Amino acid sequence: MASRRKQQEAFLVEFANLPHDPIAQRCFLDKWEGYIPKEFLADSPLSRLALEMDEKVSREAIASPTSQADMEEYSLAHLNELSYMLRKAWTERTIERRQYFAHEVSRRFARMYFSDPSEHPPRSNFERAMGHFSTILDRTRRCEHANCPLPYYIAPNRKPRKYCELKWKDPTSGELTTCTMVMRKASRLKSWDKHKEKHLAERKSARRKQAQRRHINGKR
Repeated sequence: MASRRKQQEAFLVEFANLPHDPIAQRCFLDKWEGYIPKEFLADSPLSRLALEMDEKVSREAIASPTSQADMEEYSLAHLNELSYMLRKAWTERTIERRQYFAHEVSRRFARMYFSDPSEHPPRSNFERAMGHFSTILDRTRRCEHANCPLPYYIAPNRKPRKYCELKWKDPTSGELTTCTMVMRKASRLKSWDKHKEKHLAERKSARRKQAQRRHINGKR
């Protein structure tokens, strides 16, 4: 059970952090085939759902998309939309708003398989992951470090925190670091810059007093 929950959370984190890049999106779909069907890119109900949201598209286009590339484009566009809505569920201020967007992600995903609203799709791994997500909404966080590679994460507890503990390679030093370490270092540098003159004066005064004590001791 615990391992399944960890896998579900790993899927949710990657989905929330999914970039708007077709190559990355296809890699994501390959990796999480157990959660999103292999036929995702060619699934006509999914493409139809995307087309239904665009009032400018004719009924003829909905019935027969111009090409397989068009089908894939519509599918990836809808994947972006689901990822965006998941991020909304991740970061909305109230638990009610988070629950609303989490439910909306599940509802729209279910319509991938059934265009008839009277039909009830079987419970999928995706829906199970979203069901688990609804129980951990008080632990979803967005890292406030502007350069965090994966800003959407799930905290280990409910304790408020600004930065994640994800390890990533610092491009300047090449060493592994975390957003917490980076921001702590930045805070220290900011404090140093603000009080630098005071600190330098204190150090200079301390060295002067130390030199005077050595001088006095030397005369004894």
